[in-house]
Amino acid sequence: MEEILFTKEEQELIDLIKYFRDMVLINEETPPYNRLILQEEIDYLNSEITTIIQFAKGKTEYRKAKELEHYNKWNTKIDQKCPWCKKMVFSNALGEIKMDDGFTYSQYFCPSCHMNFEGSEPNNNNDMILFTEKFLAEMLKKGKGGRVNYEINGISFEQMKKRRANIEGLKEKVKKSMKENKEIEEANNEFMAYVLNELIRLRIAKKKFITENDIQE
Repeated sequence: MEEILFTKEEQELIDLIKYFRDMVLINEETPPYNRLILQEEIDYLNSEITTIIQFAKGKTEYRKAKELEHYNKWNTKIDQKCPWCKKMVFSNALGEIKMDDGFTYSQYFCPSCHMNFEGSEPNNNNDMILFTEKFLAEMLKKGKGGRVNYEINGISFEQMKKRRANIEGLKEKVKKSMKENKEIEEANNEFMAYVLNELIRLRIAKKKFITENDIQE
């Protein structure tokens, strides 16, 4: 059976719809004129479930990609030098923090000196583009003796070219990703607004239904 990835809100809404659908009973004692009305109610609730399933099915591939991206962000171990004790730390990110430069960095923990520290570069593509542009601009400025800063810092022209090529490649990747995902995100946001409204309505209805039945009993 093909896997369908539901959001927790979609799954809760499906469960609520099924709850109310199961409350609709049609048996031999049901008057004929009521059967049609009740059957229409069941059909409507079934169509609501089908709508959610079909939407989630169409977005499952995208949702899986997003989940994998999130998983990799927090579970990929990399080598980082601790700025406090200068030892290398092989670890995955334990958190993130927005620094004074406006960029967001991953946070790591050094088991040697028991201190938290930030990664040397931002942990997201948009910040990484601005960070590298800022770095390249700084390195191209003239420093002492009329030499450019990248020479003073021991960086070769080829390394500068490679860094520029990398950032241009990252720009294209982000641009392509934004274009491909924009419509998906918009459709997802619009549908989730509908799901949340229905959740609120049915949660209230269920609470009222249970309360009224408790009073009657």
